[in-house]
Amino acid sequence: MAITDVKGIGPATVGILAEHGIRSAADLAATTLAKLITVPGFSRLRAQQVIKDAKALLRTTKSARPTAMKVPAKKTAATKQKSGKKAKKAKKDKKSDKKTKSKKEDKRKKVAKKSKKDKKSKKK
Repeated sequence: MAITDVKGIGPATVGILAEHGIRSAADLAATTLAKLITVPGFSRLRAQQVIKDAKALLRTTKSARPTAMKVPAKKTAATKQKSGKKAKKAKKDKKSDKKTKSKKEDKRKKVAKKSKKDKKSKKK
């Protein structure tokens, strides 16, 4: 178990703890409060909390049961066909998005031309 898995221990703290001989979550859980308080950056409260969190982390990893690895199922003709339909739908959606965008642009251009014409007619 990595020491950074303990809540409240980041990369900067890892270096400081390593200088004091604490290199793993197990080392941290086994450390006394008096020793951890001597480490720069650890108040009594923080030291208590970090030791508590390290012990809790070790308990949860020991009690967790190993799970069997799932082997991905081979693709059948039905699954391949599904993914093909999804791919076609995605392409179709992209095309419709492009059409929608181009329609909006055309509409903007028409409005811009109309406003230009209106301005010219007002000047006359």
